[in-house]
Amino acid sequence: MIPRTASGRWLAGITAVVGGLVVISLVVALATGSDEAPLLPADTPEGTVQRYVRALQTADYAAAHALLSEDAREHCPIEEFRRQQRFGRNDDVRTRLGATRPAGDDVEVTVHVTRFSASPPFGVSEFTSESRYLLTETDAGWRIVDAPWPFGCALTIERGLPAAPPTPTPTPTSPPAAG
Repeated sequence: MIPRTASGRWLAGITAVVGGLVVISLVVALATGSDEAPLLPADTPEGTVQRYVRALQTADYAAAHALLSEDAREHCPIEEFRRQQRFGRNDDVRTRLGATRPAGDDVEVTVHVTRFSASPPFGVSEFTSESRYLLTETDAGWRIVDAPWPFGCALTIERGLPAAPPTPTPTPTSPPAAG
């Protein structure tokens, strides 16, 4: 039905424009999808770290804890692991995969972590840092041996690194003889 008055035609035109914008918005939203990167293969060090970080982002601490090595899980039981988590407390965190390189028998995966925060009156600030994960290959797949704070317990576990040189012990000396 065609409106008979000028105001009716004007209202119909506005309604058509708004409806068109809604349709265009829906098409754009569906075409662009989400910001989330596709999952990397689970049988790779990078895929393991990605699943670990995603589990922490969604507060699935059991799933994240399961990706730790057996030694790391013993060193940091699930209750302690859950208690120490800081990652999920900051929703304005973005992560990006960095380099993967061998580290002896293990592999090191670098993740760039960017934190955003609003700081009135100056606007939004961001801080980017690197987090390095040490992984080892097990029968169960790649497992995290060392996860950086705040993404896990203080997991520093001995991995056959050279021992620090011994600290010299001072030897007492007798005062010089008077003479």
